[in-house]
Amino acid sequence: KDGKGVVVSLKVPGKAGRPAKSINTITLRNRDKMLKSVKAIAKSQGLSPLYKLAQRRAAAIVRSQQPKSKKHVKKIDA
Repeated sequence: KDGKGVVVSLKVPGKAGRPAKSINTITLRNRDKMLKSVKAIAKSQGLSPLYKLAQRRAAAIVRSQQPKSKKHVKKIDA
């Protein structure tokens, strides 16, 4: 979203007739808590075989938001 974590959107059962309330959005910012939360969300949604894939995707998103480190360049003495 804005470089501040992972946004997880879930469909809310029983709210299909109310489009504004049919999706629940959660922003996860802390890396360690994020992995635990993604695992719990995947298992609660009946996707327990896929929780590791969800964790890997969330970790990749967080990793991509980190600033790039500067590469060390050798200076050539002339």
